[in-house]
Amino acid sequence: MTDAPMRAIVVLSAGGVTIDCRRGDFSSDALMGPSGAPPVVLPVLFDAQPEPPAAVDSNKATIHHFLRKLNSNVRSRAQYRRPAANRQVARRSIGRYKTIMLFRNAMRILLLGAMCATARSQSTQPSQPATGPSHERHVLVISIDGMRPDVLLRADAPNIRQLMTRGSFTLWARTTPQSITLPSHVSMLTGVSPSAHGIEWNADIPLQRPVYPAFPTLFQLAKKAGYSTGMVAGKSKFISLTPPESLDCSWITPVPACEDPEVAEHAVSLIETLQPEVLFVHFPTVDNVGHAVGWGTAEQIKAVQQADAGVGRVIDALEKIGRLESTLIIVSADHGGAGRNHGPDDPRSRTIPWIAAGPGVRPNYDLTRFGKEFDIQTYDTFSTACYFLGITPPRRVEGKPIREMFDDAELTKPAPPKARAPSTQVH
Repeated sequence: MTDAPMRAIVVLSAGGVTIDCRRGDFSSDALMGPSGAPPVVLPVLFDAQPEPPAAVDSNKATIHHFLRKLNSNVRSRAQYRRPAANRQVARRSIGRYKTIMLFRNAMRILLLGAMCATARSQSTQPSQPATGPSHERHVLVISIDGMRPDVLLRADAPNIRQLMTRGSFTLWARTTPQSITLPSHVSMLTGVSPSAHGIEWNADIPLQRPVYPAFPTLFQLAKKAGYSTGMVAGKSKFISLTPPESLDCSWITPVPACEDPEVAEHAVSLIETLQPEVLFVHFPTVDNVGHAVGWGTAEQIKAVQQADAGVGRVIDALEKIGRLESTLIIVSADHGGAGRNHGPDDPRSRTIPWIAAGPGVRPNYDLTRFGKEFDIQTYDTFSTACYFLGITPPRRVEGKPIREMFDDAELTKPAPPKARAPSTQVH
């Protein structure tokens, strides 16, 4: 069935200008203004036929013809403003001037519509990652606190494994040298080291006034770019990641640490009701169990399975609202651990998983194929999210976007990793 052409009516009356666009012909009633004034009809202004540019060019020329004719028949504005001896003549002159100006403005509006129709008809190619905030791209960052990669491999975690199958990954990523929760998470979401962002403590300190990172968070940059933002966190100390006007919606547990099912419940609720475009979700139970029982224990493996169930619930919520196919999902951790603790100078604490899946991401793609010169660090989570959303991060960040995981990246020779500033941390 062929679409009828779009026609436009411009009705000039004492109340102003009325513009009506519709397909097909107009009835006789539609061709009369509110005061019985005959309107001007411009046919085929927005044509749905196969050659819209030519049709639009023709109508643009028609509109310009109307404007030239008006300009040639209308006196200057100053002339209409001259004092008139006869007040009735002056009133008619001013009324005629206002009517003509309304008509000219209506013509300009219709010309703008024609130009927009041309742009829409010529825009047929899908956008690629990092070309700007189209708001058809979304980001979900999931952190499973304390999840060491080998413990993940021992657990029955079908949802996380499915993300690895769908996307790109490494089980040899590295967190900050400190390898503790709060500084590492702030680095994950700012792209800089703890010495740069300034959050170097790991407790919910009762400060006289809040202290926030010295570098902008992913939420702040996303908000500035026009994205809506949200956070769900299972530890109360994440209040340090909530600078004013950075989050549209958030839930942070009021107790020092809660459990994963509660986090999943709040994350699902946030996704289904408020639908933030950039969302961070923190699952705490794996770390809780590690400190209580130990890393690598049977109890912790069960905790990883519980976290995986939470990840599955969050993914299902994205699918329910129709956003799964447009969302870049990054699953990682803030640190690993050994014994009942974690900290600096221990590879068991510093080694973390890094998994990404979403639009344009290579499936089942092990990022360690690029060799030792190409390492992935927790700072790269921030930079990769910015890259995908088309956000330009501050120049001094230490993170780099993992472009190699996208389909349009060069396979044989990845770009050399961005030089990182030497660590100034005191261990």
